[in-house]
Amino acid sequence: DHFGLEETYMMKYGFPDCKRHQREHMTFRQKFKEFRETGLDREDKVGSDLLSLLVDWIMKHIMGTDKEVAKFLARKGVK
Repeated sequence: DHFGLEETYMMKYGFPDCKRHQREHMTFRQKFKEFRETGLDREDKVGSDLLSLLVDWIMKHIMGTDKEVAKFLARKGVK
């Protein structure tokens, strides 16, 4: 999976915040799993809750943490 591949590269090349990044992945997976298991029972909030989860993930993780990893790996010569 995407997270696994990303984590493999971080470990292989010694990304300093690898453990924190892995925890972010684990937290996202757990939140998404909980949403799938319980969110669908709350039809009135499904759209807004899912949107909030995804916007938060995109803004904080993808636009923040993932960019740090990409820069780090680029400096290591990984393409």
